[in-house]
Amino acid sequence: MKKQGYTSVKTQIPPTDFVMLARSMGADGICVETEFQIEAALSQAISAKIPFIVDVRIDPTEIAPIGTRINSLIAQTANHKTSN
Repeated sequence: MKKQGYTSVKTQIPPTDFVMLARSMGADGICVETEFQIEAALSQAISAKIPFIVDVRIDPTEIAPIGTRINSLIAQTANHKTSN
């Protein structure tokens, strides 16, 4: 949101234990806190016999890799406005 200039939008999700939430509904899950845990977590999810979530914790200050896509959309919008 900030990348697109929406600085006043509040999109923060309060701390939530999504694994416990999943378990409360009869599913299961695992919390991933480092990139080194992802492969094992995905293997566990794929082999699960019930619905399974992988809760990946991210650093909210880290710029998402979607930034390149957002820049492309911004450029397309600018180009569209100048061509009309």
